[in-house]
Amino acid sequence: MEVVNGGHQLETAYEKGNENFPAVFFLDRALFHRCMSRLPEPALDLDAALMSCTSSYDENKAIATEYFKWVHPWLPFLSRQRFMERVLNPLSPRRPAKMLLLSAMKLLSTPPPEDSPATTDEYHAIKASLLRSDALNILDLTIFQVKILVALYELGHAIFPAAYLSIGYCMRYGNALGINTAIDGGTHGYMITDRVELEEQRRGWWALLILDRYISLGCPEHVLLVTDPASNSILPMDDAAWDRSDFDSAPQRLLSSAPTEAMGRFSLTAQSAILLGKVFRNVQDSEDNGGLRAQDAQILDKTLAALTNVSLQEGRFRGVGVCSPTTICYSARLLLHDISRLPTPMSVRTKLQCFPANEVLDLAANMLKLARAMIGGDCFTANDSSPFCFEATYRATLFYAHRYAEDGQEDDFKAFQDTKAALAVGGTRWRAAAAFLQMIQAREAMDML
Repeated sequence: MEVVNGGHQLETAYEKGNENFPAVFFLDRALFHRCMSRLPEPALDLDAALMSCTSSYDENKAIATEYFKWVHPWLPFLSRQRFMERVLNPLSPRRPAKMLLLSAMKLLSTPPPEDSPATTDEYHAIKASLLRSDALNILDLTIFQVKILVALYELGHAIFPAAYLSIGYCMRYGNALGINTAIDGGTHGYMITDRVELEEQRRGWWALLILDRYISLGCPEHVLLVTDPASNSILPMDDAAWDRSDFDSAPQRLLSSAPTEAMGRFSLTAQSAILLGKVFRNVQDSEDNGGLRAQDAQILDKTLAALTNVSLQEGRFRGVGVCSPTTICYSARLLLHDISRLPTPMSVRTKLQCFPANEVLDLAANMLKLARAMIGGDCFTANDSSPFCFEATYRATLFYAHRYAEDGQEDDFKAFQDTKAALAVGGTRWRAAAAFLQMIQAREAMDML
């Protein structure tokens, strides 16, 4: 009966949606801007279960508190001030899109129940609501943000291929809204009401680009979905100023700007994702062109090392132990150094000329420090972690396993055990960490370490 009713709801949604969306938005965008101020308000009927779990102000406040404490610090693309004023405010109308955003925030900031799949009833209800919004032809910034949160949840809990497909759909949805132009200072699609909304669009697009780059680490031969921005594209503003909506104290920085710790973590994360994309293009290149590919790899490695140092300084400056840009840079450098993972590898001799042998050891040692901090649980816990931590932890685990197999050193075996233990701890928060641990165990069983 539920399936029949769901089908009827979608059929009704398609009927309503075809009548309400202004075709001029796609057929003649210039005319749309002259004759209409905004797209229609989304008329979305939210799932009853989702409406009930966001019906209490105290519950909603608790959701917001958890989200802004644990998720927002490493992917701050939502405006905290706008959220408090327009979503959490008890005087604000309870628009279904706002309640859907709250539901997605709750989903992302709450680990799935132990011994249960990450595809919970709440997850399916949110996905069903997004499907209904598509059937109603709704194009809306809040819905775009919900889609990013769902894609991040899928990536963090290793829900594949849904995560990969969701990121691709976010890209098309954002393009349809024109949000991709926000990082270039444009407002060619979605109508802008103020600077907060423009920055929220800009940060949403950067968040999407980061997800697109990170999800391809396991398959570097994949084609990137979100194109690289131009060098004069606008980076996210300083995170602390963003939380205060203080635009006057935060200078605008471009992608071509030299990275500094004053930029803020999210801006550095965006830059690390851009460099990761360049790494993908380097390893995908089938021609060495007289050593140019190897030279480009060396330059990339030095640039990533420099950005890592800035990221570590930023972490110390903000009182944060480990930042997402740091671990993304580690993942990018480990990919550059690992000839076995390259789709079109250079010769071993050329590769060894590119990178000294101790480079990978230093990278693995840094991830070992993070692993031991997570095991200790004092300055860095599973709740503090982002999904961007675990790919580099997995690669460091493999590195120590290989070293132990070759030399039999007890220190390498202890490092191997500690990085595995960190994945187990991380798996209590993010199922992706548990998936990496399962892959380690599978390699052990097949003698592939």
